[in-house]
Amino acid sequence: MQEQHVRTELRMTEHVHLAMPPFDIFLSEADGSVLWRGTAATIEEAKARIRELAASAPGQYIILSRQTGSKYVVQGGNAVL
Repeated sequence: MQEQHVRTELRMTEHVHLAMPPFDIFLSEADGSVLWRGTAATIEEAKARIRELAASAPGQYIILSRQTGSKYVVQGGNAVL
């Protein structure tokens, strides 16, 4: 499988402000890749979203903090790391 790299550019003026939620949610795939599943404003909101997602797609989820780079691994609603 060949990897594709996608480059995107965001051009903003001084008047435009883009606020991204501080947490990304990913689902770990069996082949080691990750699938982006959404964002959350708080760690608690991310965990709640994972509980919703896990009801139909159980598995290992990762919460990534955009601010610190910290990763939290969640399985079955419990933080592993």
